[in-house]
Amino acid sequence: MTKTAKAKSAIKESTLSFSIKAIDSVKTSTDCLILPCFENGELAASTEAVDKSTQGEIKRLISREKFQAKPGQSLLLLSVPAIAAERVLLLGFGSKEVSAENFRKTLSKLSELVKSLPSKDITLCLDDIVVKEKKQ
Repeated sequence: MTKTAKAKSAIKESTLSFSIKAIDSVKTSTDCLILPCFENGELAASTEAVDKSTQGEIKRLISREKFQAKPGQSLLLLSVPAIAAERVLLLGFGSKEVSAENFRKTLSKLSELVKSLPSKDITLCLDDIVVKEKKQ
């Protein structure tokens, strides 16, 4: 199970609500499941679980699409088999130990991406994200 932030928005009222809880990335029913990826083909635990459930489909698509998981880079996958989510958005964070700058850059890019998704319910998995502190 992984820690996530789940956002729901009502279009008419323009409200946004968040909840944080542990989930199973394979079994969670959501309009869009956002999974972290790192450079050099490294995957977060939630992304690995989905890849395993899909018999390696995530890694195959990452390779085929030449997804490098650079900070803010994304790859939208539709109709991913063997999971409950309608679509998956792979989100690059760069190296596994994420700098504060790359974390901000990625989340800023994510806020732009979310606006363009036809999703009311979004689940963001933040497992394995370690933000390095700046040396003072």
